[in-house]
Amino acid sequence: MDSIPSPEFGVTEGQQVPVVLAGAVEPPAGPWIENPPWSGFDLLVLTCVTVFGIFFFTAIAVGILHGIYKQPLSELAGNPSVWMVVPAEGAAYLVMFAVLYWLAGSRRLGFWSALSWNWPEGFGWAGFLLAGFALALVAGLLQRVLPFPKELPIEKLFLQPGAAQVLALFGVLVAPFVEETFFRGLLYPVANRWLREVVSSPARLQRGSLLLLCLIPWGFVAQWRQPLGWMVLVLAAMTGTGIVCFLRGVKEIGPAAVRPILAGLAFFSWGVLAPHVSRKSMVAASLVLLGVVFGMTMLRLKLRTGRAAIGIGIACSLVLTAVSFTLLHGSQLGGSWSPLLVLLVISSVLTFARARTKSLATSVIIHVGYNSALFGSMYFATDHFRNLEHLTR
Repeated sequence: MDSIPSPEFGVTEGQQVPVVLAGAVEPPAGPWIENPPWSGFDLLVLTCVTVFGIFFFTAIAVGILHGIYKQPLSELAGNPSVWMVVPAEGAAYLVMFAVLYWLAGSRRLGFWSALSWNWPEGFGWAGFLLAGFALALVAGLLQRVLPFPKELPIEKLFLQPGAAQVLALFGVLVAPFVEETFFRGLLYPVANRWLREVVSSPARLQRGSLLLLCLIPWGFVAQWRQPLGWMVLVLAAMTGTGIVCFLRGVKEIGPAAVRPILAGLAFFSWGVLAPHVSRKSMVAASLVLLGVVFGMTMLRLKLRTGRAAIGIGIACSLVLTAVSFTLLHGSQLGGSWSPLLVLLVISSVLTFARARTKSLATSVIIHVGYNSALFGSMYFATDHFRNLEHLTR
């Protein structure tokens, strides 16, 4: 059994020291195995903080612009400018990192080590930067082959005075670090551990299958009577989650007491999203959910534990991270399948790089290289951002 080294053995304050207690089971280890210090509840808290922060600071930005330009609030909110979006998101990101830093400090964790920020040795960073440039080239080739729409919603922001320069700086210096921290630094390792455990547990697979099966009629009811249908379902999701959390909290205070929030959040989000998609899209989503349920059922019947189950859990975490990152940018791309497919390829490469190297710095550098090449080509194509009408296809 390992013992805790004393300070004279070179252990600095805040450094994590592995201790194996009698009867304890060591966490699995391997090149694709993640055992992060973060939990799903941490991820949920950071998500809520970020979303609330964006809404809160956007409202402040709308109020400030209303006071300056005397435009109606509805007009400002319906036609957001870069001077509203960028400051609001920047402030929300600062709050998110402040909460993340506090969480790390409260557990005596090194902030950078907890995020697996392992900078490449030597000039390895240059190779990853070039990989980002190459990824931008591949994305450009796909854009020429696939049937892209003539105009995307995100391009309208660039047409505003001074917006191109602000968005370029934000897209190169801020967005890669923030997005990679959330998706590849937090979501992926947490999903990696969680899905490995789920796939290896027949009981959890069964509960997950029931949850997904219940989501299918939930979405159709939300579309049936609008807006009454989705409002009733959202209220039911909030009430049901609160009751379950309270009952669990009476027995035990801890992560198990708040775990139903994840299921409640799934019902809440599905009830809000369903009225805004077509019936055809809802049918397609339901078929996908049925396919997932079928796969989970097969796993529950044929797989118990072992390397196969762990491998499937890791693969699912890679897919979940890549798809989540893609869907986040869906509104910017107008929901068009071709740009979303290109973004899915980019997200998959970033997720694979982070998983393979176990370094958040790797995916950040590649992301910076990709965005730099993207904005650089835009800079020259529009004559130094002076002829932005060239953005339209």
